[in-house]
Amino acid sequence: MPVLNYPLKIFVVTIVYFATGWWGNQLLHLGIGPSPIWFPAGIGLSAVLLWGERQVLGIFLGDFFLGLTLSDNWGIIIASALGSGLSGGLGGRLLRQGHFSRRLNRIRDVLILVFGAGFLAATVNASIDSLAHFYMGGLQWQQFRQHWGILWLGDVAGICVLTPLLLRSIHNSLPLWKSTKSHLLEAIICNGLLLGIGWLVFGCEGIKPNLSGDNLSNVQYLEYLPFPFLVWAALRFPVWGAVIANLFISLLALVGMSKGVGPFMVQSPNLGDGLLLLQIFLIIITTTSLFLSAAVAEKEEIDKRLRSTLERLNSNLEREVAERTLELTEKMTELQNLHEMKTVFLQAVSHDMRTAIMGLLMILRNNSGRCQEGVTLAKPLLDKIIQSTERQLTLINAISENHFSEHRPLSIYRQKVYLQDMVKNWLDEWADNLIKNQANANNLIADDLPPIEVDSRAIKCVFEQLLNNALKHNQPGLSLSVDAQVKGDMLYCTFTDNGQGMSDVQCQHLFKLYVKSLHNQHLTGVGLGCYRCRQIIEAHGGNIGVSSIPDVGSQFWFTLPLAKFISYAKDLPVSI
Repeated sequence: MPVLNYPLKIFVVTIVYFATGWWGNQLLHLGIGPSPIWFPAGIGLSAVLLWGERQVLGIFLGDFFLGLTLSDNWGIIIASALGSGLSGGLGGRLLRQGHFSRRLNRIRDVLILVFGAGFLAATVNASIDSLAHFYMGGLQWQQFRQHWGILWLGDVAGICVLTPLLLRSIHNSLPLWKSTKSHLLEAIICNGLLLGIGWLVFGCEGIKPNLSGDNLSNVQYLEYLPFPFLVWAALRFPVWGAVIANLFISLLALVGMSKGVGPFMVQSPNLGDGLLLLQIFLIIITTTSLFLSAAVAEKEEIDKRLRSTLERLNSNLEREVAERTLELTEKMTELQNLHEMKTVFLQAVSHDMRTAIMGLLMILRNNSGRCQEGVTLAKPLLDKIIQSTERQLTLINAISENHFSEHRPLSIYRQKVYLQDMVKNWLDEWADNLIKNQANANNLIADDLPPIEVDSRAIKCVFEQLLNNALKHNQPGLSLSVDAQVKGDMLYCTFTDNGQGMSDVQCQHLFKLYVKSLHNQHLTGVGLGCYRCRQIIEAHGGNIGVSSIPDVGSQFWFTLPLAKFISYAKDLPVSI
């Protein structure tokens, strides 16, 4: 509905109120008397709800101008207009305070509309208008109660029939156009049967039943024939089905009464009693259909919320089950891998220790079998025993100190040193081994490199491990080179050889803690050397890696922080 300003809204309410009241009076020829269904009451209440309480002025003006066309008694005209305006304002106030919803999809909304704005607020207009007719219009006391009742029930019927229709029409468009074809066809059949039965009951003059000499519409109790179709419309098409069906039955009943036909004219000898019966009937069917439709709409809303809640719970439950299943699968895979690793690890440890101990035992037995009291060991043999014993000691210390943990970095003792000087000293110490393996090592580190602050003993272990691996896993005649350069706040060191190289898979697992027989079925033992190199470099805040090409060579690299970037707060007194 387009936005209208206040004066224009007042004008619209006045015109519509006046036109609807004038049409009703012309249809029933009631004059200044009360109408069985006062549609202007429903229009006035709707205007107050939609446009505010100031529309009471429009109700007053509409009723006032209508009274001018029906009577010349100014007291009755003003009293009737005042009563209509007050009833509309009071009804709107009660609905707002009761948190009334225009959708009428709750039972409490129908209760507030019928009993608050209908039965309660309508008493104001009925009382003021009846008293004005009694004191100024010549209404007899014997007729006062009947006049008051018809006026009161007429306002209630008008509110129950027209207000829900107007509120639903403005609140949203007719939902039947958005329904399926079968649902729309059902609505057409339901309303068509309702109109047909209603016309037969309330308005047909040409059909003569054999049971009675009167018209079919004048047979008693036929007014209940449309009731099943009202229930059908209310249950299958809430809330629209109820308000449209109520409008159809009300209009047919008014048209029948204007013609002097209908079951209520037969049941009562006079017009007043017939009007009361018609009003009671209309109020009963309209309130019943509204309550039924509100109950169905409320149930559908509850079902919708329940389905939404269940869908949300099911979705959350499925997601949680999937997450837990994935976690359990990962844990089971991890446990399986750990179990396999434990089995092979024990075999590898026992193999390493048994091999060294058996070799040492063999040497000792050979020497113990000699006749001489003094046994002299050759220096190469003695070095071999010491080297094997140190390896086993290193392995045992690593196991006892739990250095296999990926989440327990080593701590180191730092001191400012120059890498070029340390590498020169280390190469001098390894000169004999290099000559023995016919290898050539070149120190390419520049003399002007800035100092680093590292644990020299730990870095020596890294250097010796890389040098030992290069000599051990390559043929004699190997060429080695050591180089370093500054990159940002780190010293980037490289250790290059021209050996047999490695595959990508070997490079990916080289610095991880592993059991050799898990990666190579022809080797046994525990791989600790490169893993400990990674621990040492990471403890200094650097990284280590390797790039290799099979049959071409390998290049190991690692980074160490320069002295000025060292943070001593991170050091802990834990030995390597």
